Amino acid sequence: MAACSTLHPHVSDAFQAEALACLVAVNFTRDLGFTRVVIEGDSLTVFVSVNYGFVHREANGAAHVLAQEGKMYSSPMYWMEEAPSNTTLAADKYRERL
Repeated sequence: MAACSTLHPHVSDAFQAEALACLVAVNFTRDLGFTRVVIEGDSLTVFVSVNYGFVHREANGAAHVLAQEGKMYSSPMYWMEEAPSNTTLAADKYRERL
């Protein structure tokens, strides 16, 4: 078990506080070398449930294509309800193999 506490002086609401606490917890446990982590909080507005699992590289092709796409932008990019066409093609190719 591990615990940490950090001060975030410019937090404006509980949602932001819980999200920052989760980020700090993920970074903290990663730095400690944990490979299995349970992070709990009392704010349903941040996360109800998150599962992260390992997949082999061949199942992760679309994510790799998206990472390559992201290198072309000087600032973060976000897509809602669609993805860049080359990313969608990579996901479709993987689904066809299943």
